[in-house]
Amino acid sequence: MSLKFLTLSDRPELLSTVASWIYEQWWSHLPEHSVEILAKQLNERRVSDQICESFVALLDTIPVGTASVLDHDVETERRPDLTPWVAAVYVVPEARRQGIGEQLVSHATAFAQSKGFNTVYLWTTDHRNWYERLGWQLVEQFESSRGMVSILKFESAA
Repeated sequence: MSLKFLTLSDRPELLSTVASWIYEQWWSHLPEHSVEILAKQLNERRVSDQICESFVALLDTIPVGTASVLDHDVETERRPDLTPWVAAVYVVPEARRQGIGEQLVSHATAFAQSKGFNTVYLWTTDHRNWYERLGWQLVEQFESSRGMVSILKFESAA
């Protein structure tokens, strides 16, 4: 099986699939959000001139995961000085534990660094240890409505 990464700009027909994954994983409990709103936001980011980009992992021809690079992420109003952010890292349950998530994070991080950013950030409430195993370092932690949030950074070697 072959794993490859495309952008939503390459495959805009996958917008609703990616929006559904993100909605179900992180936003379904919030009444002010919907799959349609997320798809619209993803599309607006896709055509903007910002650093924003969303990637889709394809296993052969099947979409199995996503990750995005954003100038700012939801929990980052606390740290508007930090940019860019890797966000919405998701792998479908049946494709987990195959290294796809790690490759998505690496791909998104490399994209941000190719845009001139030596340091890239992310936040997580439940996968801090996993990211630290990938070389991310804790910046700070704080309590939020989502629980304990860990902000991490990844710095290029150069």
